[in-house]
Amino acid sequence: MEPLISVIIPVHEVLAYLPRCIESVMQQSYENLEIIIVDDGSTDGSERLCEEMQNRDPRIKVVHQEYMGVSGARNTGLREAKGEYLAFVDSDDWVDVNYLNTLWRICEQTGCRIAQCGFRETLDELENQENHQWKNNGIYVYSAKEFCSLEYIVSLRGCTTLWNKLFHRSLFDGIEFPTGKIHEDEFVTYRVIWKSEKIAVTNVKLYYYRRREGSIMTSEYSINRLDLRIAYEERYRFYCETGETELALLTRKRHLQWAEYQLEFLEKLNEKNLLLEMKETIKKLRVELADKNVSVCCDEMEERYVFPFEEVEKGTNIILYGAGNIGKLFYRQIAALDYCYIRAWVDMDAMRLRKQGLPVDDVKTILHYGKDIDKIIIAVKNRKAVKDIIKLLCEKYNADVNKIVHEIIPI
Repeated sequence: MEPLISVIIPVHEVLAYLPRCIESVMQQSYENLEIIIVDDGSTDGSERLCEEMQNRDPRIKVVHQEYMGVSGARNTGLREAKGEYLAFVDSDDWVDVNYLNTLWRICEQTGCRIAQCGFRETLDELENQENHQWKNNGIYVYSAKEFCSLEYIVSLRGCTTLWNKLFHRSLFDGIEFPTGKIHEDEFVTYRVIWKSEKIAVTNVKLYYYRRREGSIMTSEYSINRLDLRIAYEERYRFYCETGETELALLTRKRHLQWAEYQLEFLEKLNEKNLLLEMKETIKKLRVELADKNVSVCCDEMEERYVFPFEEVEKGTNIILYGAGNIGKLFYRQIAALDYCYIRAWVDMDAMRLRKQGLPVDDVKTILHYGKDIDKIIIAVKNRKAVKDIIKLLCEKYNADVNKIVHEIIPI
């Protein structure tokens, strides 16, 4: 018999998005599940909708509590969960009908206690689901160390998120989310992955991540985002204690890069004390890394390059073409600043790159987005190659030449 899967959904003031989320879980092709909805002090009608959904499906259990934040709601869900496996779905997102079935089958096939799928960012409630059928291919298994290293090398956003993964329940024994902090995934996911020893990954996109105004990740810059520095410190100590010097130094390096990106925002907010504190942190991190002969550059190329921010407005939808050194660098810069929305990252060599764990799609993916894309960024240095790429994109994939940006700016 298929094992019970517990799906935990924290809910707070998301009435407009909640039906799509819960119904997508109710409609899963994997039926042996319990749906634990934690109403975290909602007052917008979400609390009543949760009760209505519970009356429609006996697999749903609703827990009401005073507001404790996402971490507190997830901890409540963990305590209530009876399943052998756990999945976490954010209440403003939704999932493919085969989301759970695919991830569970991957766990069964590979013997891994964690399986991860790809995700699609969307602004559109009506975006078509692709309803991926289970296929026994395109699965990559990484050791915990390989996977955690991959996160640092390319800044893959899906590495530290909970919602695109299925976990064996035993991995959360003794682990809770930090109440009162945002970026809660950053405090927990690496510990769970390390405990699992290995993780199976498919790039098939089974999770729909909604970008919306007012959510924690898309709202205006908040001082609470500095919680991430605590997460970096905890992760650094964790890797030191486990004897993983390389990962510890990569964590320090990422902490430094993140801290440098925060300076601009702190200056705009006129947070003088925090700004001085952040500058002191940067100074200490640079000295520490220099003492250990660790390069503080974003990559190992002789030159560094900066994403063409002046050509791309904040919050626009882009396609990033190219997954070489410059493409990876641009991906990191965009992710660090949460500057714009990468609807697709494409490359002519997508199949090989996917085997390396990169979420890269075939160039023909451009046809899927059409007019929804504001800019296509070509992350390629060779000017002759750029001309050939532009010709290909326009003639074969109907790209608008006026939307193509190919300024590679060394710094």
